[in-house]
Amino acid sequence: RNERRQQYIIFIIIFYLAKVIFPLTTSDMLNDFRAVSGILMIANGFRIMNLKMFPVADMIPVMILVFPLSALWSMIQF
Repeated sequence: RNERRQQYIIFIIIFYLAKVIFPLTTSDMLNDFRAVSGILMIANGFRIMNLKMFPVADMIPVMILVFPLSALWSMIQF
């Protein structure tokens, strides 16, 4: 029950910050976000099939961190 409340709060925060975040995003950042979303969907699928119980609610904060981490990664020059 507490996990659902946390998920709801995080999703609402992301929803309302979308107008601020979206103009600052690049295509690479969006691709990284989609990759993280795909991993979460796979983890949810494993939970639904009762194959492996991943702590999906604990992974949700990564959805927020993916944008700044992706921006930092793009600043690093090799």
